[in-house]
Amino acid sequence: TQNANIKLEQLRKTAVKLGIPLDDLAKSYAQFAAAGVPNVDRTIKALADATAAFGGGSRNFELASLAIQQMAGKGVISMEELRRQLGEQIPTAIRIMARELGISVEELYKQVKSGHLEAFGAIRALVEGLEEDYGGMAERMGNTWERTVQRFKNDWMGFARSIGESGFSDAMINLLGMLGSLLRGITALIENPIVARI
Repeated sequence: TQNANIKLEQLRKTAVKLGIPLDDLAKSYAQFAAAGVPNVDRTIKALADATAAFGGGSRNFELASLAIQQMAGKGVISMEELRRQLGEQIPTAIRIMARELGISVEELYKQVKSGHLEAFGAIRALVEGLEEDYGGMAERMGNTWERTVQRFKNDWMGFARSIGESGFSDAMINLLGMLGSLLRGITALIENPIVARI
């Protein structure tokens, strides 16, 4: 549908900006929406910025997103997701959540262990804290090799979709075949320059 295409294009632009694979971003978006995570777009960007701040890549973002999804699905914060999953990807997450909730880390642990820390309020507080501390980090640190490659992949997916919808796909087949051959030659040169020169 038109609305679905519009949302897909929005996600693609976000993926390009943040340097995250479009598939990972779309998966997290769908899971967050299904779990009822508040402010899905803000949550995704906050996680991307925070994981980037600690040098993380797409895998770290994926694991942090999984922790948030599981918290939302349970309705309460558990130590498993908070410390062992989210805390491993964003080392300051526990401290930031406690700060934004206006309690000490010790009190946060007590509430988590008692099973009384409601997930959605805690996630909302965490997101606000991550935005304050790490807002914009994914874009500022976007010149790493991994993020540059991911941006190219996301741009390529958008380009391929546009070509398919335009009716010019047949005309591009030969061109893409030539491009593929060129890339294979460059790869061979990089991997084995001595053989490639012979």
